[in-house]
Amino acid sequence: MNALNSVDVSARVSVRTRAAACLILAAVASLGTAGPLQAQQGFVEVARAGEAPVTHSNVVIVSETLTEVTLRQRNRDRSVPTPDVIRVSYGRGSDAFEAAASALGNNDLDNAVNLFGSAANDTEPGWVAAVALLKQADAAARTRAGPARAAQILEQFAQRFPDHRRLPEALLATARYAAAAGSVSDAGAPTAQLKAMTSARQVTPDWGVRAALLMGELFLEAGDTRKASEQFAEAEQNAELGKAQVGTRGDLVPELDGLGLRARVGAGSCLLADGKIDQARSFYQRLQNDGGDNVAVASAATNGLAECDFLAGNRYKEAQLGFAQVAVTAAGVPDEHARALYYLGRCTEELAEQGKENNGAMLSRKYFDEVTSRYPDSRWARLAQSR
Repeated sequence: MNALNSVDVSARVSVRTRAAACLILAAVASLGTAGPLQAQQGFVEVARAGEAPVTHSNVVIVSETLTEVTLRQRNRDRSVPTPDVIRVSYGRGSDAFEAAASALGNNDLDNAVNLFGSAANDTEPGWVAAVALLKQADAAARTRAGPARAAQILEQFAQRFPDHRRLPEALLATARYAAAAGSVSDAGAPTAQLKAMTSARQVTPDWGVRAALLMGELFLEAGDTRKASEQFAEAEQNAELGKAQVGTRGDLVPELDGLGLRARVGAGSCLLADGKIDQARSFYQRLQNDGGDNVAVASAATNGLAECDFLAGNRYKEAQLGFAQVAVTAAGVPDEHARALYYLGRCTEELAEQGKENNGAMLSRKYFDEVTSRYPDSRWARLAQSR
């Protein structure tokens, strides 16, 4: 989750030219979570209050809405409340869908786009048309048509399936595509819709937090730290409030904690982007004191203090040590691990220019490539791509 904080002052360039490629990767990643398609039938994992989740196996997904998921098992249909659904894995799709999935797996993108478009007209199994459109957007984003075409496909999805369970992720992806194809303001409408759906309790509370986080990150990349700070503050507040609204979805509590931490770190990134290094150092020291034994918080604080060293100048070695500590100890904290890898690449660049790092260009490229390949849905990947 994810979900998803640069402090590089040099990042204040056009979001269109610097972020487009990895924004596409981020949207693609967000739409690629439906699960394996090899099995003939799928499964649905459902949360239960005070009990372990239950998995309904060997089922066919008949339909999905914001209120319920209908599944067929042994020729009998039953429905489960969508807010209780943790995960859905689809079984085998129509012939066109399977052919499209194979083409996508082989990187035959134009063929995949056409075949998914054909599958979007299929009616059996019941889930296939909607999911085909999501996958078509995935494939289209990787073609020359790029994010603009992907956004058009997702608009078609929203028109045909305005009550679909996966509408929230489609809206978030639409916002990323829109920003990649145009500007931050183009991402406003889909994220505003997602926030409104969250406020109306149509979706789980994490979605509104994700929407605010995305807008915060986009504004930060565009150099508008005032608007970015507002979005991060909104995300942090709603992440805390959302923990009282998860209902049966206790699994969302740690997810909301992680999103809230991202928002808090985003606020620190705004301080650094404004050149307020001393304030940022105090901010991250407080975060470090608050963290206790929490690995995620400790990693964020260590990264933040290392970024202060990086931006202070002539402390690149100290910064490198801090980022290296996170890179070694925080592989289980994706946001901070990606952040550390990105800045290890930046430290290597700076030290190489000072003649203190052999093979600096090769090493920095290695770090940047690792960020983009392992964390394509993070803004650190977008920044690494720009290097």
